[in-house]
Amino acid sequence: MPVEGKEGDRLYADSYVVVTRTAPSGALSIAGFIDHRNAEAVAGALIAELNGDGTGPADGHSLDGDLHVDLSLLEFVDVAGIRRIVKVADSAPSASRLVLHGLPTAILKVMTVVGWADHPKLVVDEASP
Repeated sequence: MPVEGKEGDRLYADSYVVVTRTAPSGALSIAGFIDHRNAEAVAGALIAELNGDGTGPADGHSLDGDLHVDLSLLEFVDVAGIRRIVKVADSAPSASRLVLHGLPTAILKVMTVVGWADHPKLVVDEASP
């Protein structure tokens, strides 16, 4: 069953997940399921945006220098996927952070239990991007 994401430029898509860049903010949206099969590819799309490869309207970042990601349509992520999201935050340039919006409560609980919710380059924001 194909996954439907938000309107915008598709950065990555497979049978389980869609990563899009939404306009006009340049924030990313992830919809569907992240697991061991696609976690590396999803992380690659996020890292390309963090590095500002010049292909996006915000050059990979919002005006505040952070990469904002809307996860409100994310239905599932396994530990491999969460680990890759944290590694993306680790790879952020010194002035940038990975800001997660709409993080599902169950995923936030897992991140809190293992201590990843307090990562200095990872911000959980309940507001929409």
